Amino acid sequence: MVFAGAGHPPAMVVKPGREPRLLESRSTVLGAFPDAVSEGASYDVGLESGERIVLYTDGVTDHPDSRGERLGIEGVKDLIRETSLLPFQEMKRAILKRLAARRGGPPADDISLVLVEV
Repeated sequence: MVFAGAGHPPAMVVKPGREPRLLESRSTVLGAFPDAVSEGASYDVGLESGERIVLYTDGVTDHPDSRGERLGIEGVKDLIRETSLLPFQEMKRAILKRLAARRGGPPADDISLVLVEV
């Protein structure tokens, strides 16, 4: 897979039950700066059968709990690792349910979440 993050939070690749592998963005937000994307912005990522790719926006990392504390990248990694044990068809729904339960209601920011299984 060729990956380019365009300033988004790191994508994650995970095998069920394992620690997610972070795919860091090598550019800033598209359209914000004239030189936002350099030549090294994209890179090749090796994938294995059974791995899952998780793409999400900052509405997930910035999602607050009832005390206002953000989930952050580490919290997202924990969610991804835990829910990766579920059948693929249930993983996305489980992530969204856990985010809602964390806050005790709907998200405060828009959330985009895309999952792909290799």
